[in-house]
Amino acid sequence: MNGWTLREIARAVDGSWVVEPGEGAAAPVGASFDTRDLARGQLFAAFVGAQVDGHDYLSVAEARGAALVLVTDTEKVPEGYGVPTLVVDDVLAALTTLGVMWRQRLNAKVIGVTGSNGKTTTTRMIAAALSGGAGSGRVHAPKKSYNNALGVPISILNAPMDSDFVVQEIGTSSEGEIGARSALVKPDVSVITSIGHAHLAELGSTMGVAQEKASILSHTESLGIVTGESGELDGVIEGMSIRCEIDRVSSDDVRVVESGAERVVFEVRGDRFEVPVPGMHNARNAAMAVLVARALGVDDDSIRAGLAHAKLPEMRLDRVVIPASSAPIVVFNDAYNANPDSVRAAVSFFESLDIPGRRVAVLGDMLELGGATEREHMALLSELVGESVIDRFVLVGPEMERAHVHVGGGSKKFESIGSMSDSALTSVARSIREGDTVLLKGSRGVKLERLVYMLINQHTSRAGRALRIDPSTNAPAVDDGAS
Repeated sequence: MNGWTLREIARAVDGSWVVEPGEGAAAPVGASFDTRDLARGQLFAAFVGAQVDGHDYLSVAEARGAALVLVTDTEKVPEGYGVPTLVVDDVLAALTTLGVMWRQRLNAKVIGVTGSNGKTTTTRMIAAALSGGAGSGRVHAPKKSYNNALGVPISILNAPMDSDFVVQEIGTSSEGEIGARSALVKPDVSVITSIGHAHLAELGSTMGVAQEKASILSHTESLGIVTGESGELDGVIEGMSIRCEIDRVSSDDVRVVESGAERVVFEVRGDRFEVPVPGMHNARNAAMAVLVARALGVDDDSIRAGLAHAKLPEMRLDRVVIPASSAPIVVFNDAYNANPDSVRAAVSFFESLDIPGRRVAVLGDMLELGGATEREHMALLSELVGESVIDRFVLVGPEMERAHVHVGGGSKKFESIGSMSDSALTSVARSIREGDTVLLKGSRGVKLERLVYMLINQHTSRAGRALRIDPSTNAPAVDDGAS
């Protein structure tokens, strides 16, 4: 955020000084709403949420070297506070205003990514593909999803002035949010990864999802790379007045050559690429990254070099190996979130693996489906009751249990646990045997990742060891104290 002054920022957000800047005070470089992530010299936004009040952390922000603080409650500013502090009517509105201004000053090519599934993964893969070497450049992408009303302006404000490329995920949970966030991001190139059964509680139907996702194209300057597998999206686009070109990516454009637990090899319109992540569905995500990088002038060899360093976000098919006395338990932790399409993709990946021992799929409730909740859970279980190489399905949550009553009740492969409590999951953990391979897939609210920690405690001789992130796989692994 260098390139402007504190006074200019104050005018932009219509703020009043609670603590005026001293002589020579520097403008902030970057921004954060979480003091755990706050770096020296950044702006700290004291955002008031449902569970946390940022004003409670003003002293922490000062200790961490904040250059500027935005508040809404002057009475919560400590006496003698030493950080230049502005009071504004609405911290989120102020951040959005600053984000719009900073986006206008960026000379980088900006890529916006949305879709029902694969947004975060595709964002990471695009960043990797753009940073591979010749023809590549300095790439800024958020370390976390940061795709909501608060995260998008924060992420844009953290884009360095000398960035060549900025990759920004754009999410939604209700009508109009994609358009509002895209108006801030103003992508040169946009990506719509998929149209599926997500956020139906607010968007109503897959047509509503298509209309919401397609709104990014109204703010896209030159190219929209979109899934070619959605008739609803095609219809919406046909009815839109947009200035960007459209590149539809269909199943004919992407061919999976090899898929395993650690990599997927694929062809994009006849040219071969590889990415070191599991899952056939990730071939489509990586293919879109290839097409974005090509459109921005990066050659294929540099794209390949960049994709070689791609990593999945946390809890997206993280492979965790848990030592046990006779044989390790391998967990694929895909518990970050779930909707019907992403569950099907995860199950398909799990079925495709060549592995010894039992396969156990632990599936949690799929949330935010609104009136389609019962129908979608029953449809999913109806498909799973058919032939499958998965040995055991454990269904967690009241919605899965209700569907199980009507579907699959006679199959010995299926058992349901209505409760999502720690005690219920502990019983699941105790039923998993040494040598099993386990898939965890459920909505964020189910928090199935708790099973990873429970299994570590139950199946390792040194229970209670902390998990660490293995930099080679971006997955949690048992920390045995070795260095």
